Amino acid sequence: MLTQFTLPRVLCIGVDVTWWGGGRQPASRWETIVSATLGDATLHPIRRISLTEHPNPRAAHPTEPNFDPDGVVLCAAILDTIARHFNVDHVIVALDAPLVCCELPYQSARRKAVGRGESTGSLQRSAESALREYMRGLDPRVRAAWNSDLRIQAGSPIPCRIARVVDRLRDSSPANLSPYLAGSAASPRGLVEVFPSEAIWALGCLGAFGELDSATVRAYKAKTPRRLALDEAHAVARRPLEGFLTSLRAGGLPAETANAWIDQITATAVDLATRARDGQVRKSKAFDDTIDSGIAFLTAVACALREFHEWGDGNDGTIVGPGRL
Repeated sequence: MLTQFTLPRVLCIGVDVTWWGGGRQPASRWETIVSATLGDATLHPIRRISLTEHPNPRAAHPTEPNFDPDGVVLCAAILDTIARHFNVDHVIVALDAPLVCCELPYQSARRKAVGRGESTGSLQRSAESALREYMRGLDPRVRAAWNSDLRIQAGSPIPCRIARVVDRLRDSSPANLSPYLAGSAASPRGLVEVFPSEAIWALGCLGAFGELDSATVRAYKAKTPRRLALDEAHAVARRPLEGFLTSLRAGGLPAETANAWIDQITATAVDLATRARDGQVRKSKAFDDTIDSGIAFLTAVACALREFHEWGDGNDGTIVGPGRL
């Protein structure tokens, strides 16, 4: 039986958000929600929300999402998760998307798809610039080991579906979830911008993956091999999540609880991707998204435990990651 423990009652939620509501492939039209409450030993059931039944009639426009254009379905699922676990001190919702940026009058709306050589209209924010500058200043050995796989996406302007999600969650009573910005006297709460690739990079820089290299930790995203045996799939899915264990233990989370949460995320990712015909695991969107939502969730937990770092001064967005860099 897992040990109960005393920690602030914080509901932590992680979502690997689809910026444009998915695309042509039905497998891309899902949101995965991973959540748990500090103080409880078990993870809440992992939820997958289909967006297919909510197409955008304006989807042909290059700046409009394809499905769930106003984030109604996603926000309803997040707010329902909060309503089911309301007896908490505060809530952290970690979203894998840019949440805040400076408004630039000369900048047009972000475009979802462009031709070769065309621009989406995106620009780097100060938060991304701060991260990039830090990467340049790392020890050469660390740079060689981890920097090459961290590709930073420019966060300005905010994709319109994400901006609508932020507005809807901010205005939804009683949640009133505002984006966390650096410089706040309080630890992160409300909406927190995270970046799974940055989380893996940061934990790698901190030595949390031991002798493993970046390519091995990120194998869950590799295009080849496409199919895995069951045991190998469990190992591939668990690897990026295990890197959180040191930081979570440092913040006071019992090891058995952290491991149980990671085991459940891993098992769900593998189960969703297992082919009934041959018992092999196909590295699908369901596999990838569950792991990335798990990384977002564990980053929210690290924030709740004050084991986090942040990029940007709050004036042009704030990216939050696990561990104390």
